[in-house]
Amino acid sequence: MGNSPRYLRWLAALCALMGVFGVLVLAIGYQDLSVGRGATIALLLAAAAVLFVLARRLDYPKRK
Repeated sequence: MGNSPRYLRWLAALCALMGVFGVLVLAIGYQDLSVGRGATIALLLAAAAVLFVLARRLDYPKRK
C-alpha cells in the first residue's frame, strides 16, 4: 500500500481533468447537453472528489 495515496491522487486528477474537459466541450457548444453526457460529467467530478478524500484518508497516518 505504499503508493496507494499517490495513485488515488493521480486518478482523482485524471477524473477531474476529464470532467472539466466535458464541461468545456459543452460550454463552447461543440456538443449539446444530453442526459448521458450530463451524468458522465457529474460522475467524473464526483469520482474525483471521492478519490481525493480516500487518498487523504490513506495518507493521514503517515503525516502524524
